[in-house]
Amino acid sequence: SDARSELLTLLQAQNLARILHSEGYIQHQGYVLNNLKLRDDAGRVLGHWITFTPKDHINFKQVSSLLQKYVVINVAVILLLLLITLLFIKNRQAHAEKRYFRQIIDSVSDIVYVANRKKIVDCNQHFFEFYDEFADIDAFLAKYTSICDTFVNEPGFIQTTMQGDYWIDYILKHPNESHKAKILRHGKAYIFQLKVKSMQGSKERLFNVLMQDITQIEAFKARLQALTVTDELTGVGNRLACNQTLQREIERSHRYKTDFSIVLLDIDHFKSVNDKFGHDVGDEVLKAVAATIVKALRDIDSLCRFGGEEFMVLLPQTDKEAAFKIAERIRLAVSGLSSEDVPNRVTISCGVAHLNNWDTDKTFVKRADQALYRAKELGRDRVEIEQVEPLSEKKRPFLSRLS
Repeated sequence: SDARSELLTLLQAQNLARILHSEGYIQHQGYVLNNLKLRDDAGRVLGHWITFTPKDHINFKQVSSLLQKYVVINVAVILLLLLITLLFIKNRQAHAEKRYFRQIIDSVSDIVYVANRKKIVDCNQHFFEFYDEFADIDAFLAKYTSICDTFVNEPGFIQTTMQGDYWIDYILKHPNESHKAKILRHGKAYIFQLKVKSMQGSKERLFNVLMQDITQIEAFKARLQALTVTDELTGVGNRLACNQTLQREIERSHRYKTDFSIVLLDIDHFKSVNDKFGHDVGDEVLKAVAATIVKALRDIDSLCRFGGEEFMVLLPQTDKEAAFKIAERIRLAVSGLSSEDVPNRVTISCGVAHLNNWDTDKTFVKRADQALYRAKELGRDRVEIEQVEPLSEKKRPFLSRLS
């Protein structure tokens, strides 16, 4: 940069690698080339400064004399420093070790602090990077009695008292469990993994607490969990979510003797949509139908893609008649989709089933599927309710015991 053309030509004529790895100087075409390596504090080479000095401007005897004096002075300085170091090494050893370990602790990206059961005794630099409105421990303790005062009180997270024990004692009693704390800072929720160890060698009992920030890890886990139960195309629950929710609502209905109904629905002639317009358009139809159904549901209801063009609506606390009305409302909403949303008029067929005392998930879904099949046979674009056969006298005693 900003070099004369003749110097650049000279530099190109030389072996650049030879110049950059040279520890001394190189003579070439009336110039003395000297390579000065630019280093950082760690001694790593950041770049090279190459000087071009005409030979007739250099008195090599003076240079050699200066170098000798420089070496002598440097040796003398080094010996003097060694002597000073030896004189003070014993007195400063303890302080050096403390500073050394302090630097290590401060360089840790996690919050590390020492506390007794009453307050914080010491902490690393990252503590004040997180609690950035405090300059020191005294300022922090002026506002909070302990760090647990900043924990959010939510189920699943560490609180000041856990099962009758102070939170530090609780963690020490359960070393193999995962302990998490939630803290709100500047409008953002942070989640920390907590680890506690008892410290030895002090007059009072102290504890070393490590708080590892796992906020991003928890967010990724939540995202992954959502992906495992979400249909990628429509954004509603997938078959796994359907099975989990169905089993959970069946158990709840049996336990608390509440109504529970499901609607199994299928898009009529969906294959013809794919055949005529292509699978891309078919995907758009599936998304439009799913979005329309979601808008027609209550907050307590849920929708899952059961498979292909088939969906299931789960209706907690809903009897058969109410489920039929909801299914009819869904059917009308889907049939009312405009041409802007779908290329052709879309209709659905629905089968409604209500949970019985003796039902399992398989028998429950089977009845809804039979009702859906009947709706298809009767011309589609309609809602059919399950047809429950009367119980035989042979089955009644056994079923009564189940109920």
